[in-house]
Amino acid sequence: MNYFQNRVEGKEGLCNQLMAVFRTLTEAFHSGGRNEPSCILLADGQTRRSVDSEQEPYFLPLPIDAFIDVPQLEKVLATKHVSLRRVQDLQAEQVQPVLCSRFAIRSMTQEESRDTGVWIATSFPFAAKPLKLAQWIIDKMSFYPAWSALQLRIEGDMLHFPEVSSIGLDAYAIQQVDLASECMARIPGLKAVYVATGAQGDKFKTVSNELTKHFPQLEVKNKAAMLRLSPELWQEFEDLSLEEQALVDWLVCVGAPYFLGPHVTSFSYLAGYIRHYRGFEPEATQLWPAYQNAWESWFPRV
Repeated sequence: MNYFQNRVEGKEGLCNQLMAVFRTLTEAFHSGGRNEPSCILLADGQTRRSVDSEQEPYFLPLPIDAFIDVPQLEKVLATKHVSLRRVQDLQAEQVQPVLCSRFAIRSMTQEESRDTGVWIATSFPFAAKPLKLAQWIIDKMSFYPAWSALQLRIEGDMLHFPEVSSIGLDAYAIQQVDLASECMARIPGLKAVYVATGAQGDKFKTVSNELTKHFPQLEVKNKAAMLRLSPELWQEFEDLSLEEQALVDWLVCVGAPYFLGPHVTSFSYLAGYIRHYRGFEPEATQLWPAYQNAWESWFPRV
């Protein structure tokens, strides 16, 4: 039996963790294609302690069930002749799994990349709670004839990057809004934008004001504005960890009629990857520079 285990390292957030799980699927399917029995060992994930990562440790453990409907994943993997077990259930057994992160382990053919991408995009079962909230937001946003989701990666932890700290977070946020606006101008009849970001309060208001400077009639929404329309759903959202809340945003970005985001973030790239294999037209997904070649190498959109 070949074992493949997802691995979480360092300051890896939601989408890097999802990429690690997707890598285990890729390798398990490859093993099965060679008629070698394979098993995925599912390890738990982690979640940020705060939006701006002000205090170490920045992350705390989080059950993988926060991201994945594990029983359903076990069922759909069985159709591919891949078994699924949890890491903690094998403590008494001596196995040496292949540890899988977002990084590529081997070269893949275009056909293999495409087939795996389609399977992940159409068959992978995400956790029910974030999925329900994301679908509710998408349904409400669909009131607008043309709307787009937009990731703005402008949380306080961006100051850990020298290129951001050198100009300051406010200047960086305005820079990102300007880049996003160039993409938004290409969407015909755009009426509203859903901003996927952890930025809150005055930070989000600043971004909203900048967007409406470019598009005066634009409705700017975020998860708080939408979910507070339903006090019950807002409480459900508030009870989630930060990474689960990010999953709500990410699933909205995956399902929106248009999506815009920075190519350099795993959040935006992975949303674009899923959208590609769900059949969205190329112009419905715009990722702005700087171009991050690694994502295309590790999870190519064939």
